[in-house]
Amino acid sequence: MSASDDAAGGRVLSWLHVGDLHLTMAGEENHRDLGRIVAFANALPPGSLDFAVLPGDNADDGTPEQFRLVRDAVAPLRLPLHILPGDHDFKPRSLDAYHDVLGAKPLPHAVAVKGHRCLFLDVVSAGTGGPDFRLGEDQLAWVEGELEAAGAAGEGAVLFMHTYPADLRGGAERLGALLAPARRCCAWTWATRITTSWPTTAARSSWRLARPGRSRRGRRASRSRRWTGEP
Repeated sequence: MSASDDAAGGRVLSWLHVGDLHLTMAGEENHRDLGRIVAFANALPPGSLDFAVLPGDNADDGTPEQFRLVRDAVAPLRLPLHILPGDHDFKPRSLDAYHDVLGAKPLPHAVAVKGHRCLFLDVVSAGTGGPDFRLGEDQLAWVEGELEAAGAAGEGAVLFMHTYPADLRGGAERLGALLAPARRCCAWTWATRITTSWPTTAARSSWRLARPGRSRRGRRASRSRRWTGEP
């Protein structure tokens, strides 16, 4: 996926978005797919991608063994990697293995890349498990502050989380209002979707498929989207 909000300067933010892997056992198709995607990304010309995102449901049951499979598969990746939890990662009602074994950073966190502020969010810890996706008041307040700071700095903003914004059980309306201004968008993946939300009609986009393959459950393992930003 990619986004640009600077038509004159041509700054394009590009990332590899690999979601809903649901890894269970070594050697299964989704496990092999992940290895092929890592090799695909590493073979691209330098500078083609700014970072990679694993946006949730990385391990089917959230076990240490499954997270170890994810960790080892992405270890050769030569890109900054941002990892989000999904409801399957939270099956044990804890993210201990997600942090301790997979080595995922605490969320939320933000990085600035090419004039964009990228916000990586946790929609599972504030809920009770399953599809009870919530941001929580503290995280919503953090998002609001980061978006205000991005606006003051003249940056665009891209939010990354596991679920469709409208499926949040708490904070959906507030998040929608925060995303309403131009140059703010939200990227998510859940179930069979790997999608990006564009809150303004000023954005133009086109899909590019970054194959290889499908996951064990027939889900597309990687897709790429270009956002040219200004009309």
